[in-house]
Amino acid sequence: MLRLVRTPVTLFASLAAVLLACCAQQAATAITPLGTTTPSVVAHPSYAPIKAADACPAGVGVHLPEDVGSIGAAYFCVRETRPVPGDGEWQFLVVKGVTSGLGQLLAVYGTPDARPTTGACAAIYEDPRVVYLHLARTVAVRAPEDGCGQPAKAALRAFEALGTVDVTATRLNRVTSQLAQTSGCSDMSKDMLAIEEADGGPRQMVQGPTSVPPGAEVCVYGVARDPQGLRVGQLSSARQLTAAETAQINGELPKSAVDRSCARHQHTRFALLQPVGQAGGPTTLVALDGCAVQQDGGWWRASDRLRALVGA
Repeated sequence: MLRLVRTPVTLFASLAAVLLACCAQQAATAITPLGTTTPSVVAHPSYAPIKAADACPAGVGVHLPEDVGSIGAAYFCVRETRPVPGDGEWQFLVVKGVTSGLGQLLAVYGTPDARPTTGACAAIYEDPRVVYLHLARTVAVRAPEDGCGQPAKAALRAFEALGTVDVTATRLNRVTSQLAQTSGCSDMSKDMLAIEEADGGPRQMVQGPTSVPPGAEVCVYGVARDPQGLRVGQLSSARQLTAAETAQINGELPKSAVDRSCARHQHTRFALLQPVGQAGGPTTLVALDGCAVQQDGGWWRASDRLRALVGA
């Protein structure tokens, strides 16, 4: 009988072949885009791309059933804010696949809920830490509750100890624009010209506006209405004033005059001039297609040249 003896060289070749096969399998399971769903990292080999609605279907989490059976996969879904190069920050809906710690978690999740306490409970909402177990059917299981109806501390520890991999990450909405990230301007700003006018302020304390500090930043906003009908500014441009621009603006500010007939709610664009860093000085508002310039010391009718300089 011919007996095959495996030499070290043959063994090495066999191991190399197995390693290459495993790498090929992992490459084949790498995440590919699903519509607006984009990959975060290469998925664990046991997880294929899946939509959030399939990984974490809608429904209320239940206490872990006794007859849960064999589990094919386990997921949970979270919302995370992440930077997107060149496009600011976005909120993502992230599907996370559980890669380790599931046994320990289910051992804790199988414990009964505590009896309701007769003592005081904090008036807070704690996420129930639902994990979606994919069996012949999908079961959404929640953490066991303490006496206040919140997830038990042991369950929170077990949940935090889970090993996970990002399976898919779907963009939901932009949180911060790239312009706001690279400037000191907020994406949204209240239209304080109109708000102050409606409230009868600010009090007229000085005859004219104060000079803009060196290196001030100009944030330009277009006025829109929010769902409640309130006027809100949406950032459209931003720039830091040069020394020459600051000098020109400060040359025009003293020409502003007290004028009670100047309305502060008819503009569709306004500029916010604000100090940068540790520089002191006032915050100045200018209606770019209206008449007003405003600071804490009062409001005045701005010259056409001031509006042109600020809105350039």
